[in-house]
Amino acid sequence: MNIKNHEIIREIHRGAITTVYEARHLNLDRPVLLKVLNKQWLGEKDLMERFRREARISARLRHPNIVHIYDFEVSGQQVYISMEYVDGIPLSRYIREQGPLTPKQLRKLATDLIAALQYAHAHDVIHRDIKPANILLEKDGTARLTDFGLALFKDTQTLTRHGENVGTPAYMAPELIKGAAADVQSDLYSLGVTLFEACHGAPPFSGDNVAAVFQKVLYEEAPALESLHPESDPSLCRLIHALMSKEPARRPDMAEITSLLNGHNTTASTVSSRKPKLQRLLMVIIPLMILAAGLIYFLAPSQTAEEEKPTILKSPDTNRVMPKVVNDSLTSSPGAPRNTEPQKRPTLTRKVSESEKNIPLEKGALTVICTPWAALFLNGDSIDTTPLKSPLRLMAGNYELTLRNPNYEPYSTTIRIAPGRHDTMRVRLRKAFGYLSIQAVPWAKIYIDGVYRDDTPLARPLTVHSGRIILRLENPGLGSLTDTLHISPGSVVSRRYNLKK
Repeated sequence: MNIKNHEIIREIHRGAITTVYEARHLNLDRPVLLKVLNKQWLGEKDLMERFRREARISARLRHPNIVHIYDFEVSGQQVYISMEYVDGIPLSRYIREQGPLTPKQLRKLATDLIAALQYAHAHDVIHRDIKPANILLEKDGTARLTDFGLALFKDTQTLTRHGENVGTPAYMAPELIKGAAADVQSDLYSLGVTLFEACHGAPPFSGDNVAAVFQKVLYEEAPALESLHPESDPSLCRLIHALMSKEPARRPDMAEITSLLNGHNTTASTVSSRKPKLQRLLMVIIPLMILAAGLIYFLAPSQTAEEEKPTILKSPDTNRVMPKVVNDSLTSSPGAPRNTEPQKRPTLTRKVSESEKNIPLEKGALTVICTPWAALFLNGDSIDTTPLKSPLRLMAGNYELTLRNPNYEPYSTTIRIAPGRHDTMRVRLRKAFGYLSIQAVPWAKIYIDGVYRDDTPLARPLTVHSGRIILRLENPGLGSLTDTLHISPGSVVSRRYNLKK
């Protein structure tokens, strides 16, 4: 192969889209790594534009922990990027062959990668594909971030890459799985997963398929590194877990990251509990409201014991992502204690009526209003389906209540039924989702329920709501195709369409 101004030394890797060579740049007289677009893709204008974008983004980044770009060409005859040749191996290969890094090596890795990311973000570049395979380790242990093929400027639209796995599932931030745009926070999450793997030898989440991995990323917590590796650096472990917070707002900023890297006693709770300003304001306002309510209580006439508010107990699974519920508080009768925990929970409304006189003293009544319908379970037993024809009459005590609808996320909470009381609980379930993988010949724009989502070939399965969806594929020269699909929660539905027929 002849590449202008380059002498090919050896082929390093040949993939479906690109081939990588070790070469010498003749004009610069230095070794380089040459990434060349395979010939069969030279007619793809979209791919060529992405190559140009990668070169343009990478060329503006000059940092000791980022692989440099020397030269590139995007034309009808050749498409290549000539970059700095790093005498080292990918971090993924090092972990596979040598095992986890030592605490000293891990700190060096974290320091280098954070410096590289801080620099890239300061230049408005989001990497979007941080993982061990895209990090090179030099012989002296210096880490170099590479492969900005998926990167984008903060002010540009997201582009996919033909035939490759954009945002490898195990390293994708939860918000990306839900369809949010990549940003600084999603890069930090991927960094946390990468550092976890460097410490442990494997990523925190794995599965038999993409859907299984996505479910774990969304709903499971990573194992505690300090328990897995007692010899590990506690401050680094706290940093890694903070970076992997499910909520972007809880991930540390650069000041907190630097504090942990410098060995300061920033606790995990301090790092991971960072909230938006509005939440901090609410933390001040709510106690004042409670104080006011307390004063009203002591000044108001005393209430009978029968009017005390029944309680919804906190669910044991405090990390579970709960469905959206109607309202966020408990409406209590006068004098009832007010629960001030800032967590989403169902509305449990005191219903005072003459019917309470007919409730046996050892029992209570509960009306459950759920949007949409749901099968209702108490302590694991199927009881009824909403809408209920009549209130549930239950012995006083605590119950684990679960609501299930096949197209929505299940909702569970612990409730307390008080004797002689009738209460109403309102819950709005959150839509569940699955994944849709589409192949179209030759290519197509994808619309889900009339909303544009992406172009084929897809980089990864699309996240779509479960249930019935309307899929429309459009190609400017070949027309459109419409199909109706049913997506089960957590499933991956794959379809192939030929628009040439």
